[in-house]
Parts: sequence; C-alpha cells; structure tokens
Amino acid sequence: MKLRVYLMLAGIIRDISQRKRAEDLLRRTNEELRLATEKAEQADRLKSAFLASMSHELCTSLNSIIGCSGMQKDERRLCHARE
Repeated sequence: MKLRVYLMLAGIIRDISQRKRAEDLLRRTNEELRLATEKAEQADRLKSAFLASMSHELCTSLNSIIGCSGMQKDERRLCHARE
C-alpha cells in the first residue's frame, strides 16, 4: 500500500508598492519636519541670547544717562536755590 501526500499551497498576491511609496514619503516628511523644528529651536535660542545681551547693553547705557540727567537736575535746583 502506497501513501500519496499532496501539498497544496494557497496565497494572495497584493501589490504594496503604492503603500511603500507613501511610507517613504511620510518618513522623509517627518525627517524634514524634525530638522526644521531643530533649526527653529536653535534660532529661538539665538534670538533669546541676543535680546538678553541687548537688554543688558541698553540698561547699562540708559542707567548712565538717567544718572547724569539726575545730577544735572540736582545742580539746577542748587543754582536756583542760591539765587
């Protein structure tokens, strides 16, 4: 007595090339977005450092001007009081 074994295969073929293209596009877009975000964050840090520096420079100069104008105002009061 001979046993015969038959092997049957069944499958479905589906074209996923469009899906793969969409995944690649999404991957590239996400990478571009990540890079743009990093660039924007770096620009924000540079802007903040610049504004802090300018604020310090302006305050230093303005304090000198305010101090000098206060001294002149006091001198005028003394002059008027002497007269």
